Amino acid sequence: EEGYTIAEARCAPAPGDTGHTLMCEYLVDGEAFMRQVTADAPLLGRPLEEVVAWQRRHSPSGCYCTSEGREHKWGLVLEVVHFALAREAP
Repeated sequence: EEGYTIAEARCAPAPGDTGHTLMCEYLVDGEAFMRQVTADAPLLGRPLEEVVAWQRRHSPSGCYCTSEGREHKWGLVLEVVHFALAREAP
């Protein structure tokens, strides 16, 4: 009834994972980079269906170092969740 409101969104390395420490922006300023990554929570508090119309900058790189890259990844994640829930809806 509420349209699958996005109640929580977070991005952080898995416990014990150190791969992020080799990313270019982490090497410049690791603390600042991790603050940026963990602060991202696009569409938080909004209905999940808004991901379909979300206009984000195109950046299909595998890098999280730019906000465009992180937006691209968030879009992919939220689209998959939307697709999975829409398939289950009656």
